[in-house]
Amino acid sequence: MMECKFSDKSVLTVTLATSEDAAQLVMLLREAAEWIRSKGINQWRVSQFGLEQTADKIDRRLVYKAVCGGTIVGAFELHETDPALWGVRPADALYLHRFVVKREAAGNGVGLLLLRWAEAETASRGKRWLRLDCMAANERLNAYYREAGYRYAGRKDGDGWAASLYEKEAGGDLP
Repeated sequence: MMECKFSDKSVLTVTLATSEDAAQLVMLLREAAEWIRSKGINQWRVSQFGLEQTADKIDRRLVYKAVCGGTIVGAFELHETDPALWGVRPADALYLHRFVVKREAAGNGVGLLLLRWAEAETASRGKRWLRLDCMAANERLNAYYREAGYRYAGRKDGDGWAASLYEKEAGGDLP
């Protein structure tokens, strides 16, 4: 458990999401997609986040939720592989995807707490690296990951997009 920076009396808990969380998580992701688009960043589209797809990922135990004061304030997925972006690699990493913080909680350290939790979870599973990606053109998010201690590990170019790849050696205890 972690204390929420935006509420002195609340505790931030990170757990696997359940099927009951699916609709809330879809709304959180869609809100983030709209906000990202409003900033002129071509990264997520609202249409990417559907209830059936999210429920399937929850069933496969990939989705984690962060709750503070009874409200879901963040979420992310942890995958064992990511060959589309990282290629075939040794099984020494987890891959963070769909990392999102509710707008009302942004700027209060919640994102960093979630990254630290994911790093500790990675280590607890015996993995050496936590890896993630973001759009190469999103300068603010690239800077955020570097400031959080992630090392730039390359770039993946696709059809009309480019992603920056980051990794950090996992370790430590859950905060």
